Amino acid sequence: LSKMQAKLKAVTEKPTKKTTVFWSPKEGTSYNVRVLPTPDGDTPKCIQWLSSYGGNIALFNNGEVYCWGYNGHGQMGSGNTTQGNYPIRAGNNYNTQVLRNKKAIRVAHSHLDGGQIAASNYALMCDGTLWSWGANFVGQLGLNNRTYYSSPKQVGLLTTWSKIIGGNGNIVSVKTDGTLWSWGANNNGQLGLGNRTNYSSP
Repeated sequence: LSKMQAKLKAVTEKPTKKTTVFWSPKEGTSYNVRVLPTPDGDTPKCIQWLSSYGGNIALFNNGEVYCWGYNGHGQMGSGNTTQGNYPIRAGNNYNTQVLRNKKAIRVAHSHLDGGQIAASNYALMCDGTLWSWGANFVGQLGLNNRTYYSSPKQVGLLTTWSKIIGGNGNIVSVKTDGTLWSWGANNNGQLGLGNRTNYSSP
């Protein structure tokens, strides 16, 4: 086996029942990060993973969201802008616990082109609420401002969000009534609103 294949083989064979192992190809190091077991006691499994511009966000089947990598705009959701060399649970760590009792069912990631490491992350919860954090150059967090947030913030007060997907500085989401909503960057009309105006709220 090659050196890389050997590392990957070791990582996939060693996780314990309550620990998920992350492996960073860049640093060639394994990190043991304790996460809560699923209701049936199995090792939590990653069911969604998104990555771009030096940052990552992963959703596990126990509803926990983890972020790591570049954190210059608070996109890890850790309550600070310290670089993330290993996964940290977004919204539930030593700096912030706003998502401590929340379970996510879907995550999304948005970034701006042009070589900027300007990413924003989102989490849709099982209670229908939507949360966002990170860069907010064009209002892509949906919080009616352009302030960056290093801790997750709830998008409005609605509990009727059902789907979400991220784009190039913009977000598109669906409510339980089937209506489609978009906000963020709109320089090419990507929000579908008949104009090229950026919007900072759904």
